[in-house]
Amino acid sequence: EGARVVDPLGGGGVGASVLGMIGAQDPLILQEALRQPTEFPSPRRDNPGDAISLTDEEEARLAGELCSLLQSHDQMMQGRWDVEEMIRDAYALKPSRQTAGVQQGAENLSSELLMTLVDQSAARLATMFLDASPMIQVKPIVKQGMAGDLAAELSSGWEAFMNAYFERGTRSRSWIKRSMVRLAMVGTSAQRLEWRDDSLEVFYYAEDGKRKNARSRDRGRLHIDLIFNRDMVVWPPSCFDWQECEVAGHRCTHSLSAWRILARRLGVPAKKAEMVERFEDASRRGQATDARTMIDRGQMALTEKQYTITELWCARLLLDRPEPMRYRVILHEDSKTILRIEKNPLHSQKHPYYPIRSKVTDESSWANGVGHEALQAQYLDSALLNLQVDGLMATAYSLVGIKTNSTAEVMVQRPSPGQVIPTENPREDIVPIELGGEPSGIAEAQAAAEYRARRGTGIPALASGQGDPVMRSGAGTGAVLALLQEAGRKLKFIDDTIRDDWEALVLGAMEHIAQYAPEGVYYAYAGDNAEVVSLMRFIPSRGNLEEMFHVKVAAPNADTSYEALRQAYLMIWQFAMNHLQMAMQLGGSILQMENPAGIVAFQRQVFDFSTSLAEKVIRLHNLVDLPEKLPRIPPATPQDMVINQLQGELQQVHVTLQQQAEQIAQFQAQAGVGERTVPQPFGEEVA
Repeated sequence: EGARVVDPLGGGGVGASVLGMIGAQDPLILQEALRQPTEFPSPRRDNPGDAISLTDEEEARLAGELCSLLQSHDQMMQGRWDVEEMIRDAYALKPSRQTAGVQQGAENLSSELLMTLVDQSAARLATMFLDASPMIQVKPIVKQGMAGDLAAELSSGWEAFMNAYFERGTRSRSWIKRSMVRLAMVGTSAQRLEWRDDSLEVFYYAEDGKRKNARSRDRGRLHIDLIFNRDMVVWPPSCFDWQECEVAGHRCTHSLSAWRILARRLGVPAKKAEMVERFEDASRRGQATDARTMIDRGQMALTEKQYTITELWCARLLLDRPEPMRYRVILHEDSKTILRIEKNPLHSQKHPYYPIRSKVTDESSWANGVGHEALQAQYLDSALLNLQVDGLMATAYSLVGIKTNSTAEVMVQRPSPGQVIPTENPREDIVPIELGGEPSGIAEAQAAAEYRARRGTGIPALASGQGDPVMRSGAGTGAVLALLQEAGRKLKFIDDTIRDDWEALVLGAMEHIAQYAPEGVYYAYAGDNAEVVSLMRFIPSRGNLEEMFHVKVAAPNADTSYEALRQAYLMIWQFAMNHLQMAMQLGGSILQMENPAGIVAFQRQVFDFSTSLAEKVIRLHNLVDLPEKLPRIPPATPQDMVINQLQGELQQVHVTLQQQAEQIAQFQAQAGVGERTVPQPFGEEVA
């Protein structure tokens, strides 16, 4: 309905094409063919991934051009990589005097402070994503020729598949936590998508438990690799959208075995692969010890040679050709040799590198993290403390006289407490000229200065920001509260930035799966009943996924997070109890005046609603047995019906006797006999 059949071959063979697809007995292929035209590449068109033929001279020119570009990139980014290394060292509790004060143990305090801030931010960011279920939402973009119900069906299939495949196929919970730590620490985490086809022969026991059977298992799946920021290449570094940059790539160091596997997978010619193995580069075989991980990587270089390969995805002019091209280059920088050059193999013509950034910066491909803010705060703290101590040192002494042509003059630039000075005659070579009090008065003078500051402003140090590692403004308490309120808006801005980058990553993953697994992917799916896991096959949609679907990474709320749903129901419970109490008062008064017979039905409605809401709240807290113990209105039994009938008859007798008593009293009043008495309740004496 509403479909149009087109000739995919362009030669009038529409019927034969349709019959051929029907003969394939694949309803999805026929459905896709009827839904939209099938495009086949022209014989003159180059397919993605085709090798580009260059002469030896052209390869040498291109290699020199790319190596020069990489050298410029490294020089421009060196300052940022140095700062990131300092942040990583501080996070790993590696002492550094550059970001510490003069007090004892200041370097350890700075590292612990940064580690605490990063861990808190990373835990909060990871919770914001991992607590949502489903985490990935896929919405259809309905266009002409595509029915709305079909679009909804395709999008729901993608959504169920991506959430299940991301959790089990890509082990998302593991790399998301690592990515969030890096995101909080240095502001940017770089991911690379790659589809790897692999098969493995596995063994298992037969039913009799004696014979081993072997089976070949296809392990082709999507890999999401977390690339170290220093190994990434993004040119120009001011390009915010990585998919719009000229060059994107990364460097990777391989062992001999890993290099040979990579060369075979990439199709590197045997001659060039052998040349790389013979190449010697002493600069990459030095002793390198990583103090953060306690690993001596230099020992690895001595045991087995390492090979650094650079992979670049370019969207620029290729040598002297007039039109820009999208191509991939596998480069060995040490020898300036191009191992392979080919057209962009991805159907989407994108590159596989996707950043996730937190606090974006102007005119930069990279973002800043909590580590940058903490590092800057430590710099300011150290500078202010050192200036304060230097000023207070005037209370102890201002001048130090050093004898000329002595050992002390050569060895000492500025004396400091605890410094060892080699000299033959310390009494004559070093003479302090005191202009103030004793050095022991520095601490007392510092305390006096802080006291004067508090007395002058009326604000304690903690409220003015002195006890906080970030807010050092010394502002009043009102300004501090305003800053705390603005922190929520800042987090919302950072959260939106992270989700924008993550949505591009998920869409890129969908495009990889659609390209490399067109026949379908098997995945494990757990529905509402988590105890049952089904093995399902998902066949990706044909077409341009970017134009067919809108991908969204959901935030934890009552619809996507179990914990948020529990908290929401607790708030609803409190609101409902207040509302029901008010409704009982107002509704009971209205029914008493207008419809007294409806009071019982109204009370039953209120009771049933409160019971159902309480049962929902209890079940959300996994208290399975407690809902059965909630009080409920029991149904009437035969004994209850007899008792109800007797009570009704008794009530009727009471009313009759009451009426008779009133008539007798009225008759006696008219006849003047006896005194007028007030009728008494049934069962009591009447005077």
